[in-house]
Amino acid sequence: MNGTLQDIEDRLKKGRDRLLEVLSRSNSSLFWPMFWALLFALFALPMWYWTFEQATLVTARLSAPGVETVKVYWDDPATHRDAYEAIVVKPIESKKWNLKIEALGEKNLNSDGFEVAILDIRTPQGQVDWSQGEFSGGKWEFRSDPNGPQNKVAIAHSNHPEYGVKPGQIQSLSMPIEGGDLKILLLSHTGSGKVRITVNDRVRELDLHTHGLNYETLVFLAGEAGDRILRDYQFEISETWWHKLKFMVDGDRPINIEEVKINNTLLSANKNNEYRLPFWTNGRVIKSIFASLITFICVAAMAIGFCNDLKITLGLTLIQGIWLTVFFSLKVGILNTLPTFILLSIWYYFVKNYYPLKRFWLFFSPIFFLMLRLPLT
Repeated sequence: MNGTLQDIEDRLKKGRDRLLEVLSRSNSSLFWPMFWALLFALFALPMWYWTFEQATLVTARLSAPGVETVKVYWDDPATHRDAYEAIVVKPIESKKWNLKIEALGEKNLNSDGFEVAILDIRTPQGQVDWSQGEFSGGKWEFRSDPNGPQNKVAIAHSNHPEYGVKPGQIQSLSMPIEGGDLKILLLSHTGSGKVRITVNDRVRELDLHTHGLNYETLVFLAGEAGDRILRDYQFEISETWWHKLKFMVDGDRPINIEEVKINNTLLSANKNNEYRLPFWTNGRVIKSIFASLITFICVAAMAIGFCNDLKITLGLTLIQGIWLTVFFSLKVGILNTLPTFILLSIWYYFVKNYYPLKRFWLFFSPIFFLMLRLPLT
C-alpha cells in the first residue's frame, strides 16, 4: 500500500516538475508560439463563421393589398440590392379574356365629336395583335404610333360619313385574349364620345369627353393581388453581419406585418421597420468560438513542439493561400488557410522526425503540391 502511494506521489511530482519546466522556459521560446497560436485563432474566427453558414428559416405573418411580391432583405438594401428573398403574395395568373369595345355613336352636349381612340391593349405577356381582332360597324382608322400594338392605334369615327358610319351606328372590336391582368388605354379629348367595354361578364360605360388631352386607363385583374387576409409565409435567409431583416415592395403600397419569428422567437422592429435577428440565430457564433478555441490549442501545441520550423509552415501556408486566391477565389483562399496550416504542420513534423534530411523534401513536397491543386474546403 505504501509502495502504491509512493508511486502516485512520484508521478505527481514528475508532472509538476514537467509543468514548471515548460512554464520556466525563456520568454522567446514560449511567448512566440502562443502569440502565433492566438493570432491564428483570431484570424480563424470569421473564417469558421463563414464555414458554419447555413440558411435560417423565417416565418412572417403579413398581408400586402395590391402587391404581388414582397422582398425581404437580409443585407443592407442600399449596398446589396440582390440580397433578398422574394415572397410571392399572389402570383400573376393567366386566364382567357373575351374583350369587346363598342363606340356607341353617342356623346354629351359639350363634346365636339364621337371619336373613340384605343391607344393600347395589353397583358403582362405583351400587347395584343390587331389582326386577331374582329372589327365591325364601319371602317376603323389605324394611325401610326410607336407605343401602340404593332406601332398603331385604332380609332372609331361614329357618325362620320367619310368612314361609312351612319349616325347612331355602333362600331365594335371583339378580341379573345389570354394572359395576366388586362390593361386598356383610351384617349380622352374634346372630340371624344361614349364607349362601352365588356370584359367577360364585367361591363363598363365611359364618357371619354374631357377639356384638354387626357388618358383613361382600365385594368382588369386576372387574380386579386395580395388580398387583405393575414397569411403565414416561410422562407430561408442567409445571415450576414448586417444581422437584420427589412420588408420592401415596389411603389408606395402598404405592408401589414403582424409578426416575424425565427424558431418561435418573435422579432421586434426598430424605427426604420427593420427586424433585428437574435444573436444566437442558429448556433453559428457558438460553433465559431469553439472551433477557434480548438484552433488555438492545436496551433499552440504544434508551435511549441517545433517553433524553429514555424516559419517554413507559415511560408508554405501563405503560398498556398495566394495560389488558391488567384486560381479559385478569395473565399476559397481564406477558408483553406487554417486547415492547410494544420495539415502541413502535422505532415512536416512527421516527415522531419521519421525520414532522413536528404529525403525530407522528397516525401513532403507531393502533399504540398497536391494541396495546391485540391483545396481542403
